[in-house]
Amino acid sequence: MRRFTYILPLLLLLATASLAQQQSSFSLYKFHPLTINPAHSGFELPVSIIFSGRKQWVNLEGAPTTGVFSINGRMANHPRSGLGLSIAFDRIGITNTTSIYGSYSFKVISSKKQIYDNWDFDAVSLSLGLSAGLDYFSENLNDLEINNDPNFTGNLNIISPNFGAGIYYSNNGFFLSFSVPKMITTPFNVPAGMELNYKNHFYLMGGKVLQLNHDVKLKPSFLLKYVNGAPAQADANLNILLKEALELGVGYRSNSAFNAMVMFYSGLRYSIGYNYDNHIVGNLPNSAHEIVIQYRFINSVINRIPRFNPKRDRIR
Repeated sequence: MRRFTYILPLLLLLATASLAQQQSSFSLYKFHPLTINPAHSGFELPVSIIFSGRKQWVNLEGAPTTGVFSINGRMANHPRSGLGLSIAFDRIGITNTTSIYGSYSFKVISSKKQIYDNWDFDAVSLSLGLSAGLDYFSENLNDLEINNDPNFTGNLNIISPNFGAGIYYSNNGFFLSFSVPKMITTPFNVPAGMELNYKNHFYLMGGKVLQLNHDVKLKPSFLLKYVNGAPAQADANLNILLKEALELGVGYRSNSAFNAMVMFYSGLRYSIGYNYDNHIVGNLPNSAHEIVIQYRFINSVINRIPRFNPKRDRIR
């Protein structure tokens, strides 16, 4: 089973003499938008740390496994600017990809810039973002255990720089963003005889927070993804937030899966969530598990800015 899982994709790979590196997909995309849009860096006032992990096609050897760590916040002396750092690890079979990207955002519009000198409270705002970093791509061909064939020996290691861009708009609980996380489609340092192509991913994400009453918020959202040479994919989600403590939601990914999620909030600092995907196409195992953990540095914000109201001046 191990050899079949690894060898078949690789044979198809060699037949086309092309490698197409793809962006990882998350069902909990709304809780860590920095991974696909650098314009989100520092968009919310508190500095936050986020970890996400996803395991797809459980019990199938070589199935995709993804982990992402990110931190982002506003610059203390330049509140119109935000900084972020994202580290992602993705493994599929014998293929490993590690990405490290820094991001910068600049707030170009804010409806309250005449009221607050520090730009910390933004009912309506627009941010532009850029990201730059490195992708490290590796394959351990020895794991295939194919003897007497020089094409299946040794390791493949490629380090290539890339950059991305995005735009993020917010208006009283409504948000809309567009981004292209990786602009360069032809990486550097590719060995002779092999073609490694990055596919441009185009993301359009949006949503709205609807205050139904004092204790209940309804949160519809969507994510549209287009990759050159592949059908467009759409995620649609509907979440409900209860008393700022418990969030429940369901979603659908076009021609792929249904999902259900739960998120727990401990005050304003901690949150932890879980998502389960049930795939509806193909003969592969139909489950995928995903978690997200977030910590916000609320105290530093309150101490630095006396007018900061954590319940008012954020979009959860």
